[in-house]
Amino acid sequence: MPAKKTTPATATPAAEPQAKPPAEKPGPVLVENLMAPEIFAAEMTNVSLINGIISIALSSSRYDYSVSPCVMKKVVVYRLVMPPDGAQKMAVQLYAFLNKNGFGPAGPDKEKLQ
Repeated sequence: MPAKKTTPATATPAAEPQAKPPAEKPGPVLVENLMAPEIFAAEMTNVSLINGIISIALSSSRYDYSVSPCVMKKVVVYRLVMPPDGAQKMAVQLYAFLNKNGFGPAGPDKEKLQ
């Protein structure tokens, strides 16, 4: 019986694919609402953490006409309530925006203001 011919394997085992980092899932698409209400507040009055939720009180000065003479009072006009992750992202983005526009920790850069 003739010996079987053997040929060396020419195919090399396929290299295992490199592990790719998990792709970030895209977040929801932002939909602009042109009818969304706008709130004006002169300052942030208070920030609190209640049951794991950040609450930011915004206020403005307003006259109280229920007394005579009328008296100026600081009035809470809005409360922004959000989870800590959202509040952190907002703080980072707001800080970067303010710095970029000359409103860093030292105050506004008067040369950049018009």
